[in-house]
Amino acid sequence: MKKLILSALAAATSLGAYAQGTIYVDNTANSDTSPQASTGGLLFQEGSSGTPVLYSGAFSLSVLGGASASSLSPIVTLTGATAPFNYGGGIFGDSTGASYTVPGVAGSGIATLEVEAWTGNFSSYAAAVTGGGSYGEVTFQNATGGGGVPQALPVDLVGMPALILTTPEPSTIALGALGTAALVFFRRRK
Repeated sequence: MKKLILSALAAATSLGAYAQGTIYVDNTANSDTSPQASTGGLLFQEGSSGTPVLYSGAFSLSVLGGASASSLSPIVTLTGATAPFNYGGGIFGDSTGASYTVPGVAGSGIATLEVEAWTGNFSSYAAAVTGGGSYGEVTFQNATGGGGVPQALPVDLVGMPALILTTPEPSTIALGALGTAALVFFRRRK
């Protein structure tokens, strides 16, 4: 009987050692209302006077993660029907309620995450940047869940600094369009 119990404990411990780090894609535990927050930050949008204001509208979001900034890979994109639920006041949560594994990070380890957020009807962050939507991204380190026996619950984005959605100035968009037109023109000439 003792051997059975010890074997079960050894198996549970070894499984816990191979657990992957997990996160929830929400900032409901965050409360720092400063646009300069370095952790526990909320979602802001650049106001009309240039001063950031807490954001309460619809938006889409992508999360990339890994053990370091050089090893980031896509974890999840929440857009359209699965777009994050905005509680107002800069607080958001994953409308699916799912938890996500951070590749290459051990359970209860520290992950490097990049959160990309954008407004408008764009399917990706890159499309929002080139299409003129409001957008912003931030890279940070965050604790993960998933370690221990029983495994720890996933962790919210409590390490996230303030994320400010900015809108490019019309002159920047016009300059980008002019550059694209010039590339097309010169390509056709050849």
